[in-house]
Order: sequence, then structure tokens, then C-alpha cells
Amino acid sequence: MSTHNKTLHLLSSKLGLGEEEKVISKAAEFERLLQTKSIAGSNMSDTSKVKTTIKYSGLKSSMYTNSKKVIQNLLELESDKMTTSLLCAALQCTGSMEVDVHDKEEPLEPEIEPYEDWKRRMLEAAYKELRELEEKEKCKPKRLDSHRDSLTPRRSPRKTPQKFSPYKSPAKINGVRLLFQ
Repeated sequence: MSTHNKTLHLLSSKLGLGEEEKVISKAAEFERLLQTKSIAGSNMSDTSKVKTTIKYSGLKSSMYTNSKKVIQNLLELESDKMTTSLLCAALQCTGSMEVDVHDKEEPLEPEIEPYEDWKRRMLEAAYKELRELEEKEKCKPKRLDSHRDSLTPRRSPRKTPQKFSPYKSPAKINGVRLLFQ
């Protein structure tokens, strides 16, 4: 085997392609092409070039910056780990940012790595916050329709007192019954 990227060898062994030299060399070639394409984009420091690139991509500038931050966090391009506020914003439960997670949970277990334990605790806190929000929604009183007609008791037509209306009762003129007056 020729000398390729360690990640490439690891992926090929997991996919069962460890013996396929042509596939690995083609993947290495594609990786080099991707790196040469991304070098031009990573060296853009002039703001006018960035604005032009965003304009040609068809995205809004806020969408572009958000997407760039998400991709950087997923690929861990920067040394920053995902913070509590970013996790809560992603899960749309900002109430758990105010909660001191470390005081509510058990101490660290020695067999779990600190970063993995931190992720587990953040997910548990976000899950608890979502459950509390669901419980609050269930306990909210339903809006009552306070229309005046809905508060009056309903009567059957037989029990409703009939009002006198000269147009509804038949009239008699000289003993002849008229339907309309």
C-alpha cells in the first residue's frame, strides 16, 4: 500500500476496502482536489470578496455565517467546543441556560471521559427542560368562549314562549282567514 492519509486508511478498512488500492488512490486524489478547491475559499480575508462570494452563492449573509459556524463546529475546525448556549439555541430551550447543570447532576464517573460526560449532562439538562415545557403546556387552562349566547341556557322550541307577532298569526276579515296582512 502506498502512503496515504491515516484517516483514509481507517475509513477504507471500516468499509472493507482495505485491499482495494485503486479505490484508495482515487479517494486520495479526490481528497487532494477538494483541498485545492477549499484553499482558495479559506484564504479570502478581504470582505468584498466574501460579500461577492455570498452574493453568488444565493444565500443571505446571516444564513451564510450561521452555516459556516455550524460546519466549523461539526468539523471541530476551531478549538472551541459546543457551549451550553449553542446547544440550548439548537434545541430551542433557552431556559436551561440559566440552570446550573453541574450542581444538579452526580459527580463525574472515572470511566467516562470528561468531554463525553459533559455532552451527556448537557443533553440531559436539555431533555429535562423540554419535559418541563411540555408539562407547563398541559397545565395551561383552555381558553373559554365567553360569548353571551353560549352562556344562556338552551331551550327546546316547544318550551320557548311564543311571542305575539301580527305577521305570523292568521288574520280574519269578515270571517275570511287571511294568511298575509
